[in-house]
Amino acid sequence: MGAAAAVRRLHYEWEVIMTSTIRSTVETPDTSTPKAIPFAEKNARMDQIRMRLQGLNITGAGEPSHSLLDECAHEFETRVLKYLEPARCTSRENEITSGRTDKKLKLDAGSLSIKESKTVPDETVSTTYNLASCLPRRGIAYDFANLISFRAHELYVERLLRHLSLEPPPAFQAVTLAQVMRADREVFSFLVLTLTMLDRWTLHWRMR
Repeated sequence: MGAAAAVRRLHYEWEVIMTSTIRSTVETPDTSTPKAIPFAEKNARMDQIRMRLQGLNITGAGEPSHSLLDECAHEFETRVLKYLEPARCTSRENEITSGRTDKKLKLDAGSLSIKESKTVPDETVSTTYNLASCLPRRGIAYDFANLISFRAHELYVERLLRHLSLEPPPAFQAVTLAQVMRADREVFSFLVLTLTMLDRWTLHWRMR
């Protein structure tokens, strides 16, 4: 009984530590700068998506910003899925009209160079319409990076936003926009935890 209790305690502590680590990975912004995909490659891959998703407006406000595409591609290259808040799912239109380019001097290996960094202001997500406009851009960007198919992401978004129109039970309040956004974050936390567990189990069975 003592050995079984020790094993259960060890499993509990491991689960707590793993959950805390995954949550920190999801909620903490990535400090590394994503590598910019060449402009021609971006256009070619986006044209393929437009051909595949005909009927969907992927221009102007409906097109993901280049910074969002670079971020998703960076997640694919590093094999680290992170939560992208709806406000960070900026449009190409916003990137062109409101984006800002900052130039800074950088000393690297004894040589001085000028490094350019582009910043795009976050989108407004104060209304259901704003949120419903941001999430499809995230789905397109994930599809662009071969992380999540647009169809799978869109089915998830539809189910998520459906809660805003459901009639609440008696003595309960309707679901708020803040609750939906918090649920979106929790879903990705669970998704990252699941993927991490699958990777660990796959590595474990390969080593046997």
